[in-house]
Amino acid sequence: MKKPTLLLLLLLATLFSCKNEEGKNLNTQELNDQKLLDSIKKAYQVHYDKMNIPPNDSIGKIRKPPYAHPNFIGLADFCFDKERLFVHKILFSKGEQDNRFEGFTMYGKSIERASDSIINSFTIKQSLIYALVYPEFSSQTCSGYYNYDDFNDFILPYFRSGPEGFHISKRQMKLLKRNTDSVSYYISECYLQKDAIPITVYNVIKNLNLYQCIPLLIETFNKKSNTLILTALINLMFEDKYPPFFESNIFKEMKGDGKFYKGRIWDLNGLDTSEKKIKEILTIAKNYYQWKLQE
Repeated sequence: MKKPTLLLLLLLATLFSCKNEEGKNLNTQELNDQKLLDSIKKAYQVHYDKMNIPPNDSIGKIRKPPYAHPNFIGLADFCFDKERLFVHKILFSKGEQDNRFEGFTMYGKSIERASDSIINSFTIKQSLIYALVYPEFSSQTCSGYYNYDDFNDFILPYFRSGPEGFHISKRQMKLLKRNTDSVSYYISECYLQKDAIPITVYNVIKNLNLYQCIPLLIETFNKKSNTLILTALINLMFEDKYPPFFESNIFKEMKGDGKFYKGRIWDLNGLDTSEKKIKEILTIAKNYYQWKLQE
């Protein structure tokens, strides 16, 4: 056999061997990543299972004194696993444990596990994971968990405090403000696949005025009605000072005699859940959405 031919065969054999080795490494990495992701999700499951609180939501059952429930540490089943794994590896790059699971609190302060320069490099989808799954602001709300069914007898004009624990910090919210169109798109993409929207997500929709999520809210309400969706719609229209809402019978009833109304949403009264009131809120919200699209 000529030397050039022999050299070519050796080269091809080496390349084939390297390719096989690379494939093995990739498969091993994928398996390791899946194990890590499974362990992260299991940790949330175990944490929330301590008091039989659904791990896929920030909402469980109202607790009676002494309010023995685990701290809220973030959403357990938000979508986009690939981005979730990426963010987790960034935040815990040295293999340290997430001490939020151990009941660690630092009320009134944020636990910043990554620098501003690192989190500013996040995509919007990664920023959403960072905010919703790894909230960094420790807040003492003096409030327990509660579920949707507890509020289906009346319509609140504003959201009650979420559970005690960790919530989205100012710098996390600042990341989301960079592109609210994308934030609303990814929230809708995720929760159109689910039956309920967590309190944490309602607060993002309210705080960022994500009118783009109105179709998601209405579709979710049509799947399973709950009045917190109506609260979200009321908040969007109120904060945006939508004229037809302020001129509506709904707003007039919530305002009452106006004695205690100082222009703040928490001065408003709640409403009963009559079919007429629900229909009016949904109709005004649909019109509001179309109005926003034409801006």
